[in-house]
Amino acid sequence: MKKNICFFSVGFAFNRLVRLKYYEKIFPKDTNIFLYTTNKYEGKEKQNYQYQWTGLKRTKIVTEEYNLIKTVYNFRMFCKKNNIDRVYNLGFHNSWPILYFACISTGNKRDYCLNVLTDIFNQYHLVESKNESLKELLTLLYLWPGIFLSKKTFFTDRRDAIRAPRFFLSGQNKMKWLAAPVNTDVFTIKDKSVIRRKLKISPDKRIVIFVGRINYLKCSDILKKIIESNPELYFILVGRLIDESMTRIKSKNYMIINFLNSDDLVDYYNASDFSFCLNRGGGGIGLSSEEALACGLPIVVCKEFKLEESKSLYQVQIDFDGANKAVKDYFNLPIKEREILSKLAREYVKVHYSDDVWKEEYIKSYLE
Repeated sequence: MKKNICFFSVGFAFNRLVRLKYYEKIFPKDTNIFLYTTNKYEGKEKQNYQYQWTGLKRTKIVTEEYNLIKTVYNFRMFCKKNNIDRVYNLGFHNSWPILYFACISTGNKRDYCLNVLTDIFNQYHLVESKNESLKELLTLLYLWPGIFLSKKTFFTDRRDAIRAPRFFLSGQNKMKWLAAPVNTDVFTIKDKSVIRRKLKISPDKRIVIFVGRINYLKCSDILKKIIESNPELYFILVGRLIDESMTRIKSKNYMIINFLNSDDLVDYYNASDFSFCLNRGGGGIGLSSEEALACGLPIVVCKEFKLEESKSLYQVQIDFDGANKAVKDYFNLPIKEREILSKLAREYVKVHYSDDVWKEEYIKSYLE
């Protein structure tokens, strides 16, 4: 087992806090955890996403002034000084050269593992322009040596983990599918009527929630049309607005919230009835889908992901007709049947995607 491990990330957005908290929770107590990050994005995002690491208890955090050349060198020296056994990227996988440089010529005393957090094989045809498509193809080629040279590579996309060994000329044992698990103790079912009173939401509203970046890859075009086509429903969108066309929706049956902390997000899930989770990218269920299910919300999700069957998952093609029908079918159900689906939703995520279910696989993959 590796004893001294370090996560590297050029920036530290709030969504990375969830992962570090999970590692603190499951890794053996004698594992020393470090985070090495920079100030590159500090103060440059209007949402103030950076440096939000409140709640970390075991992780030793080191920050430095960002300078590409100095950062590469300083990170290597930091790893040497602290006898780091293994390094990982916490953010985007494009930082792999920094990890490689920290490990080269160390006599196998240090290695690196790569986290691939996006659907790398399909991104090029999911974007909206030829320039973006070319950029994604070049990114995939740039990633090739990083994965080939890594000790292990972890994919949150199940389909990519299956395809990767052949493309990257690497053994199957080196490529690991690790779902991003959800903390079902935090994301749990609460009394809807109490939460709605707390949030000053009418008890009669029928609510669909969406959580994530509001963009084309997250099917914002389909969501926009569903909002416009269902004035009797109310939609709560939580996340960074990237698709500006959403602001041109003429109906008043929606609201956009840029950011919620975990506690508030749990409340908004519990105030809702159903979750829109369609996603053009990725080969499996996403973290926001897991959170919604853990809070008892049935979801609409892409059928191409071929997830385990459950009545709480409306698995459809990525188009307006299928998604809109799923929303309507759910709200046409009697209250009793919707309550049953809520229980099935939580049970589904506890069995397949909870922290506890994935604990041993993460320990084995990260530390052995």
